[in-house]
Amino acid sequence: MIRSSRHAPKAGTKRFQKFAFITAFAILTAAAALLDCHYVWRAVTASVGREKTVGVVVALDRRVSTSTLGRPSVAHQLADITVSYAPIVAFHAGDGALYRVTGGVYSSYNQARIGDQIPVYYRRDDPHDAIIVSFQEMWLPVIVGSGMAAAFALALFGTIRLTRERPARDGAMPGPQPRA
Repeated sequence: MIRSSRHAPKAGTKRFQKFAFITAFAILTAAAALLDCHYVWRAVTASVGREKTVGVVVALDRRVSTSTLGRPSVAHQLADITVSYAPIVAFHAGDGALYRVTGGVYSSYNQARIGDQIPVYYRRDDPHDAIIVSFQEMWLPVIVGSGMAAAFALALFGTIRLTRERPARDGAMPGPQPRA
């Protein structure tokens, strides 16, 4: 059987490790870029085919998460507790009914306060499909996704550059050697 250099090398070899590492970063880069494309598309088309109204923050959705910081023993685990919030906005659609939308971005620093008026885009045919119009809801996911995609792309290209095979630098020029 003839093996081409295009085929993946055998597991355990240095070449396979390089191939696996580069492939992993390529997949992470592609996934982050696709996720970012989703957020860009959502932000750009948020107002297309939607009605705009003003809603009122009626509550804050609270999310509590804990982290054990990788302590070795359950008896010695000190949990970090993080509390984050997202606004719940009530708005009246064109049919006069009252609807609610919960923000998709949870943050420990909450800019919205109960009673604040916030613009909302909603679909006339499906008012449950609503988007809160704020930088945090529309453009922050785009910025985070772009940063992730850029970081993975830099790691990918750095890995390719650092793992490429280089000729030995012994100062000798290749070619025929003079006879002595």
